[in-house]
Formats: sequence, structure tokens, C-alpha cells
Amino acid sequence: MVTLKLDQSLRIRRSGTTRITCLAGRAWVTNQGDLRDFVLERGESVDATRGLTIITALKNDSAGAGQRVGRLQRFTAAAQAGLAVPFLVICGVYLDQAGTTAFADVGFKPQGLYAARLNLGALPTTEDEQRIFLRTVRDSLAQAPGVSSVSIGDGVPLDFVNRDDVRVARDGDGTFFTVHTTRVAPGYLETIGTRLIAGRTIDADDREGSERVVLLSEPLARQLFPGSDPLGARVALALSGSEPHTYTVVGITADLVSTQMGNPRAQLFMSFAQHPAPRVLLIARATPADAGMRGAFANAIAGGLRTLPQPVEPDAVFRELITGESLIEISRSDILTMSAAGGVAAAVALVLAMLGVYGVIAFMVAMRTREIGIRVALGASRARVLRDVLVDALRLVVPGIAVGLALAVIWVRLIDPSWYPLGGVEPLVYSAAAATSFFVAVLAGIPSARRAAAVQPMIAMRAE
Repeated sequence: MVTLKLDQSLRIRRSGTTRITCLAGRAWVTNQGDLRDFVLERGESVDATRGLTIITALKNDSAGAGQRVGRLQRFTAAAQAGLAVPFLVICGVYLDQAGTTAFADVGFKPQGLYAARLNLGALPTTEDEQRIFLRTVRDSLAQAPGVSSVSIGDGVPLDFVNRDDVRVARDGDGTFFTVHTTRVAPGYLETIGTRLIAGRTIDADDREGSERVVLLSEPLARQLFPGSDPLGARVALALSGSEPHTYTVVGITADLVSTQMGNPRAQLFMSFAQHPAPRVLLIARATPADAGMRGAFANAIAGGLRTLPQPVEPDAVFRELITGESLIEISRSDILTMSAAGGVAAAVALVLAMLGVYGVIAFMVAMRTREIGIRVALGASRARVLRDVLVDALRLVVPGIAVGLALAVIWVRLIDPSWYPLGGVEPLVYSAAAATSFFVAVLAGIPSARRAAAVQPMIAMRAE
């Protein structure tokens, strides 16, 4: 056992392997036989191979508040770098979705589509009087100039209204699928501009007391009836708060978006007359960008109100006219807003991570100035010192980035799977997010690395 004073060195030359153990303080060990060097803390050991080995006693910084602060800073910097990764993935996924939806077929024709939400709760009438009101309004609007078709439903695509999600299965089969439901009146598909692929649409004969019927979107038809014809088949489903019933499939529609842009969800359409809804939209197809359509809707609603036994102000029933173009614009704007929000959050996390990494690496370089000076004096090149400090910066953020990637995968795959299929874009988004965090770590470590590479051995040996 040999005791060395601060900055005192011991030279050992052996023909075989020698185990060196630091029993107290800190020691710098460099083996010139294989150009390896180590800093040993108390209780740590290293095997020195044959050749000249130099052991130098270093200042003991293993205890005290400074080291504990360093650990806290390391954890904080790694956590900040990791936190940036999910936000970068969010930004990338939304940008990919924005690019995809800009050219995607939404499944309906927004040009020339108009809709008005009717507040039936403002009508102090019976259900029969409400049905008369709706029929009068629909027939009156159908006579307006430029109007080609009119219908009623409890929603339209991209209206951001959370309608019923129910579980549906092939009758007699226990495999259920969660589907998005819309209650529609005759002429709905024609009015919103969605193709009917097979069968028929909901018509006037599908009323209360008649056979319960549904339309399936093409994706839902493939899920429920793979390899077979769904027309005439029966499905089992239960609306919220009602008993399960069986329904006959009478038609198949083209695939179309639901309430928001995203992965086209399986959809089911049922008769509004068989299942009245508390929310009602009056929908019309007419000449695009027709400034007179608001007046046409207002006149039709005013005519329907005149059939009621009690007077009702039109403003209490109808306030806003929705256009198909505005639905598309708002949906795409929402995607870009979410992408921007993810980008801003990621930028904030990256700035904090950069400051954290800079602080930790600067702290490490300051505490190891004497050690770095000894390494330079023993022959370590400036490039090697620079590289080692930058590697320390990368090692600092690796755990945080790994956790951040895991959180991002969980979010995309489990928490919010309602995306267009990412395909090859998904690994690209993950890689770009991780690479950005690594780049920021290197960028934050460069000032301290350059300062370390510029250490003068004689000055460093005299430093406290």
C-alpha cells in the first residue's frame, strides 16, 4: 500500500497485469502501455497492463454539497432533454397529419354544403309538433333558389361534436367493434356528398315501428363481414341507455372522416325517425359561396315557427350557418395549432435542457480542471479532451431521451391512436426527435469542451 500526497505521482513498471485500488480520496491512473486512463474514486479498482503506469493523487471531491448538487443537475438536465422528445414527436406527427390531410379524400363534398344547428330545446312543444316543425322547415328550404337537396341529421363530418360511440357486432358473433354513429334522415348521403357503394339509403319508410335498419361505412363492413356480402345481414348494437337490438344492414357507404380529421373511423348510420336525437342539424346542398343561403335558412325556420301554437323568436332556434369549406379550414387549422403547440413546448424543454447540460458540463470541467491539466501534461491531445467532454454531455442525456422515446411510443400507439397510419414516417419522427435532443446536448457541451481543451497544465496544477 502506498500513500500519495495531493498531486504526488507514482511510476510503476511491470511486465504483467497489476490491480490498482483506490482506498481513500481520488487517484488518476494512466497506463502508457495501452493509452488508457481512469479516475478512481474511493473503493474503485482497475487492472493496469504491462508497461509504465503513472498514479497521481487528485483533490478529493467525492463528498460535500458540490457533488450532491451535480447529481441533481444531471437528473434535471436528463429529464428536460427527455421531456422534449414526446413534444417533438407530437409536433412531427401533427405536421405529418397536416400534410396527409391536405391531399386526403375526406369522403364528402364540402363545396356547396351548408348546415344550421337547430335548438329544439327552445321550442315549448310536443314531439309531434317538433316533427311538424322540422318537416315544414325542410320542405320550405328545399324550395329556395339554388338548393338541390335538403336533409336532417344529428351531425355532419368534421363538426367537432362528440356523438354516440357504440359497440357493434355481427349478430351471433362475440367480436365487438367501437363505431361512430350518426342519425340521419332521407337524403342525407346525397346532401353531404358521400357515395353509396351498395344497397340503398335511409328513406321515408324507415320510421318508428318499422324494421330497424342501418348503413355501414366501407371500413366497418370489411371488419364485420370479411369476405362476405353484408347487405341483408343483421348486426347487434345498443345505444347509450337503451337495450341491445338487432338491425338489418341495407346499405354500404364510402369511407369518410368523422367528427375530426384523423384516422377514418368505422361509422354507422341509423334512421333519425327511428331514433330521434336531441341535437338537430338542418343540412342543405346549394351553390357554393352563395351569400343568400343564410337568408334562405332564416326564412325556412321562420316559416316552421309559424306552425307552432306559441310564438318563438327565430334567434332562439337558429344563430349560425356552417359551411363545408369552414369545416375543412377549421379542422386543418386545429391540426396546425396542435403541431405549433407541441413545437413550442418542445422548444421550451430543449432550451431548459441546453441550460441544464451546459451547467452540468461546466461544473464537471471546473471540478476536473487539475485532472484535465494532468492528462494534457501526460500527452492527451486537445482533440481527445474535447471529444471526452462532448461524450460526457451525450451520456448525460441518454437516459432521459430513452425514457422520452418510450413515452412517445406509448402516446402514439396507446393513448391517442386516432392518426392516419404513420407507416415509415413513425420511425423517422422518433429518430428526428432523439437526434434533435442529442444535437442540443452537444451544442450545450461545446463551450465547456473548448474551455477544457484549452487548459494549460501548469496553471491547472496550481488551481485550487
